[in-house]
Amino acid sequence: MNALLEWDFGREINCLCRRLGIEPTEKIKDSFVTEAYAEQEVQRTKELGLGYKPVRSNIAMAQEGHEKLREILSVQLRESYPFLPSQALNSLLEYLTSGETLVDVATQMGLAPFVFRTGHGEEVEPELLYSSILALFSAVREKDEFCRRYILTRLCGKDVFDLWNPKDVSFLLNTILQTQKHAAYVPRIIGEAGRNTLESLYYVGVYSDRKLLGKGAGTTQAQAVDVAVRDALRRIFKVTRAVRSPFEKMAMKSLAAKIAHGAMNTSLTETCPTS
Repeated sequence: MNALLEWDFGREINCLCRRLGIEPTEKIKDSFVTEAYAEQEVQRTKELGLGYKPVRSNIAMAQEGHEKLREILSVQLRESYPFLPSQALNSLLEYLTSGETLVDVATQMGLAPFVFRTGHGEEVEPELLYSSILALFSAVREKDEFCRRYILTRLCGKDVFDLWNPKDVSFLLNTILQTQKHAAYVPRIIGEAGRNTLESLYYVGVYSDRKLLGKGAGTTQAQAVDVAVRDALRRIFKVTRAVRSPFEKMAMKSLAAKIAHGAMNTSLTETCPTS
């Protein structure tokens, strides 16, 4: 929002907070004041002879919000993916706290019109949206819920291995097997089609101590082994499609709470009927 735009900012902030499910406070309003705008306002008051009136920018709030966001997300990621190694969790954390992700979240929240900035035009620079959503997070009181609802859910539908790409999956799988006192994996062809043609396809299973760990297909044996190893890792880390995702569990828990709340209200109505 620039200085030429006139609207009832207080009322709009209240509407935004109601829509996002957060409590409106003065700190929420401060979270949208950019550094350039704050400096411009100080200079303008001096030129008008109104004396020095400090205007607080959202820079310090954004820094605080960034630190707190990473702290809370680290805990929530560990709770959501208890079997993932720390390297994978760090990759997920970097994705969730990246500028691209947070700017996208801010855009979908509709924060752009609230940003106090210099200049004109409707488009708000990504870096201003980035600092604003971090400052907003710093100002929000229910930070855990805000994280779960608007940021952690960015992982919904995402494949962990798309965000975390270990360089040597074979070494990783064998390291895990060695830690668990199992033999190194052995790849075996369990099926093939179109041998010696342009459309050849190989099906490979990886085994350890005669137990099938994972399977996969590829146009070459090496590709099929790589897919099978990744499938084995998904099963070990419990991030396969067959395993209910953390977000499905969250939704089911929320639904169960709503059903229980509805049943309680029904019971109270039956017990204490209105006359």
